[in-house]
Amino acid sequence: MTSATIAECSSTAGSITEVLLGGDLILNLSGLTLATGQTARYLQLNPTAKAPDSSHLQITNEPCSIAWTPTLAACLNSLAALDADRIVVVADAHSAAGHSVVQQLTACGIRSLLCTLSEDCGADAFMDEEDAEAVAERLRQLGYL
Repeated sequence: MTSATIAECSSTAGSITEVLLGGDLILNLSGLTLATGQTARYLQLNPTAKAPDSSHLQITNEPCSIAWTPTLAACLNSLAALDADRIVVVADAHSAAGHSVVQQLTACGIRSLLCTLSEDCGADAFMDEEDAEAVAERLRQLGYL
């Protein structure tokens, strides 16, 4: 028996678009609002499902998140029929649900990526005027400005 390697990356909720590709579906287990574009497609629980065991996931263009429970694992088999190149599972760094879901998707033959969210660092977002001028000058030298 061979163990499949889980494709993983990390991002912040504000820069998640850097890991998304055009045909991706997002399964957000983090509970955070992700900064995705208008064309991003999410997986949400069917709001008309009467019982947890009859629920299934459906595609929506509205940002959403799912509070994952082990009983929802049964709905992963149906995802192979959806129009998606890959399912990006977004989870908190301290959550084990992300790894579990990606392992189950892999077992179902569904291409997936686990994206673990990290905290935004204020220092990463800071650029003073001198830095901005240096970047602009370098871009001019390269012919971009």
